[in-house]
Amino acid sequence: MSERPIIYEPHPVTPERKAELLAQGYCIIDAKYQPVDEQQDDPPSASTPKQMKVDELRAELTARGIEFDEKAKKDELLALLEQALAAEEEGGGDGT
Repeated sequence: MSERPIIYEPHPVTPERKAELLAQGYCIIDAKYQPVDEQQDDPPSASTPKQMKVDELRAELTARGIEFDEKAKKDELLALLEQALAAEEEGGGDGT
């Protein structure tokens, strides 16, 4: 079994960021435990929803508590996430 790459993030990590990093295959550890001699590359940048893969979209929707059909296509998942993001921007809260 291969080991997942480690990323050091300041805690608490938001559910959205956690879902994003887990979907990218990272093992998340609190930044306060990062060894002094270990230089970390720039953390992965946040993807826009359109750049996300299906598993990343599912992880993001799950982290936001948004239900979806397991057989949903990428376009359907993308639409759900974009609706949630638009609702958040309008002050709609959780987007459900």
